[in-house]
Amino acid sequence: MNRFLPIVTIVSALLGLILLSTTAVAVEWECGERSNLPQEGKNYCAAGDFRLADAELAMLFEQLLEIYQSSFEESAVLQQAQEAYLLYRQHHCIAENRRVLDKSYYDMMVAQCQTRLTNLRIDELQNILTRLPRE
Repeated sequence: MNRFLPIVTIVSALLGLILLSTTAVAVEWECGERSNLPQEGKNYCAAGDFRLADAELAMLFEQLLEIYQSSFEESAVLQQAQEAYLLYRQHHCIAENRRVLDKSYYDMMVAQCQTRLTNLRIDELQNILTRLPRE
């Protein structure tokens, strides 16, 4: 097992826990039509969107990592890039929404930013995946 993989997993888990801790509610919100939800529900749904995107990213990264290890016998550079991306995503979204830190919708805004950046990263990794040589 490569030494960087646990760090990537831990960072992703911590980000998920942070969002979960800020949106823990006794009610499960219906996230279909969000405009009628109270802010607590909107925060909950945005956190759920991020968790889904982050899970998709993690699966894609694992797939790409396996290909790098089998095709190139080296995956450190890919792991380092992913770790840098995860830190960038976290810090960027906090900085981007600093202006609303004291607002009830702060968690939603951070989660939406993280989802947006995660989807962009998924596209980037899929692009890498399609350009790799296949055995």
